[in-house]
Amino acid sequence: MTVPTADLETLVGSARPLVESDPELEMFLSLPPGTAGKGSGAGAGFPEEYRRVIEISNGPLFGRVVIFDERTAADMQDWIEQSTAGSEQELDRRTWFCAGLVNDNLLLLNLSSREIWGFPGVDRTWWIDGRLVRLAGNLDDFLTGTVFSARNYADLVGDTTEDHWLELLRRLEVQGGSR
Repeated sequence: MTVPTADLETLVGSARPLVESDPELEMFLSLPPGTAGKGSGAGAGFPEEYRRVIEISNGPLFGRVVIFDERTAADMQDWIEQSTAGSEQELDRRTWFCAGLVNDNLLLLNLSSREIWGFPGVDRTWWIDGRLVRLAGNLDDFLTGTVFSARNYADLVGDTTEDHWLELLRRLEVQGGSR
């Protein structure tokens, strides 16, 4: 089931004040303003679901999950294609859009299926391991159902020792604002 992006906007809106009011969280997390209403033509040429995310928050840092800001995303599309050429796991920009990182490994949107894929594991490096797996049915589901769920986020990132995003999610759960 696809969760509407409005839910993501509500979740980010609930988390942002907690981050901004806690100096320690602010050092490790970031929920910058989005591009909506700025007339920047944000993400022109990017997949629609990615554009919707950066309209809400352009370059959020959810602990060990990063969604690239529009400038970094533009740079990454050429980089992934060049860096994987000739490797076991070639990634081309006609098939994949690099939306961010999980545990410093690529977070990819399949441009045909709209599914989210990545290279899971804390102790693995994507260009060495190369085990690409499906993480979610789409970007909205990944963010609202995995990144904003304490249990699912912990399962995704593995080691949660001193994880500030997980701490924030637990605060939101206590307040009744997260799953």
